[in-house]
Amino acid sequence: KASFFGILSHDLRSPVARLVSFLRLQKESPEMLNEEMKVQYEGRIRTAAENLLDTMESVLAWSKGQMQHFTPKPEPIIVDDLFHYVIKHFEEVHDLNIIFRNPEKLVLHSDPEFVKTIMRNFTDNAAKAVKYNTEPMIVWTAGHRNGRPFLSIEDNGPGAKEEQLKALFDEKAEVIA
Repeated sequence: KASFFGILSHDLRSPVARLVSFLRLQKESPEMLNEEMKVQYEGRIRTAAENLLDTMESVLAWSKGQMQHFTPKPEPIIVDDLFHYVIKHFEEVHDLNIIFRNPEKLVLHSDPEFVKTIMRNFTDNAAKAVKYNTEPMIVWTAGHRNGRPFLSIEDNGPGAKEEQLKALFDEKAEVIA
C-alpha cells in the first residue's frame, strides 16, 4: 500500500502542480500575458489537463490490476511509439530538450501501460533534475546490450545525493527532493 500511494502521489502531483502554476499566473498576473502568450498558456493548460487525465487512467488501471492480482499482459511495443508518448506528455515543459535514440528501431515485448508509467516517472524525475540548467537535456536510448533489449535515460542534471541513492534500496526511506 505504501508503494502504491507513493507512486500515486508522484504521478498526480507533477501535472497538478503544472496546471495550478499556469492558472495562478493567469489569475494573479494577467498583465504579464499578451494575447499570444494567453493562447500559448491555454494550450499548455489543456495539454497538462489531458496528461493528468491520461496519468490518472494509467494509475487507476494499474491499481485495479494490483487489487485483483493483475498480471501484466505483454505485447509487442514499438519503442518509437513510447517516445512519441513521452514527447506528448512533456510538450508543455518549455526549454527542455528531450532526445530519443533508437537506431535499431527496437520493439519490446512487455505491458505497454507499465512501460509508459515507468518512462513517464523517469522523464518527470529527469525534468526536475535539469530544470535549473541553462540548456536542460534528457536523452532516452533504446537498443540491445548483451543480447537483451534495454531502455536508458540520462540527463545533464547535478546528480543524486548519497541519501537519495540510499533511499532507492530502502522501502521505508522517504526522500523529498
